[in-house]
Amino acid sequence: KLARQYHLERGDTGRWRIVSRRQSYHGSTLGAMIVSGNVARRAPYLPLLAEWGHIAPCFCYHCPFDLRYPDCDIACAGDLETHLQESAPKDVAAFIFEPVVGATLGAAVPPEGYVARIAESCRNNGVLLIADEIMTGMGRTGRPFAVDHWGIEPDLILVGKGVASGYAPLGAVIVAPRVVEGISRGSGAFAHGFTYQAHPVSAAAGNAVLDYLESHNLFGRVAPAAAVLCSALASLESHSHIGEIRGLGLLLGIEFVRDKAKREPFAPSDRIAEKIHREAMAQGVLTYPIQGCVDGARGDHILLAPPFILSEEESNIISRALSSALARVFAN
Repeated sequence: KLARQYHLERGDTGRWRIVSRRQSYHGSTLGAMIVSGNVARRAPYLPLLAEWGHIAPCFCYHCPFDLRYPDCDIACAGDLETHLQESAPKDVAAFIFEPVVGATLGAAVPPEGYVARIAESCRNNGVLLIADEIMTGMGRTGRPFAVDHWGIEPDLILVGKGVASGYAPLGAVIVAPRVVEGISRGSGAFAHGFTYQAHPVSAAAGNAVLDYLESHNLFGRVAPAAAVLCSALASLESHSHIGEIRGLGLLLGIEFVRDKAKREPFAPSDRIAEKIHREAMAQGVLTYPIQGCVDGARGDHILLAPPFILSEEESNIISRALSSALARVFAN
């Protein structure tokens, strides 16, 4: 709505469409599901969902173009420019993306050059760039926002989860100055509101969390904690059914495959991610199991998103629990 109003205020009334990526997730309301590309979560509601346009995901481990970086020339980024040129670019208001794809692809990190290229395509075509940092923002990747790793300033940044650390429900949209100025020079107000906006208890929780993050330099703890955790997990990479351990900062994904050489996924009916999740939980480690990273149905992975105060011993506990889970699930 904010992207649409920005273009209206500037007299560009034809822009309304929000383009996104396949294999993405941006929320569970109808509007959010329209721009999401998570096949399983969209499936029950397809009759209700308009199609505004989805481009290829950025997922090197299962490249949608069957290419390899860097020889691919980042074809997945070029897919945005192709879409804009081939499908009425003058009606596109914004492009929304997760800088590091969380649950749907299991902490898939874009290759160098991807974010800069899509930002350039948006600029050149008058399209706003929206970074969905609900999962990756507030220090999760070692920077305040994941886009900071690539030196890009989006027009809108979506934050939630870590902004109040779960103590109270809170989310926000951070708006770039040029978007603010575009609206302030027009009507001067964003035509939007909902029941619990500016809730004082949630706002107080958010302020307290931000104060604590700053006073204890918790963002600064992410990179070293992540290095320790990755080191602890390194011994798992040789397992015949672990395809890839990927991620950025303290957002990591572990994908399980039937055939490591071919990157062939298990059948969905095997429910491998759920089995790993249950076995790890029995060892006191909570993971986030997901299926569908390959094509919406096939592909098993778990997410790890430990707290920024993760200790070396806790990293070793995670590694031992997952090692035990792998042994039990793949015993036969």
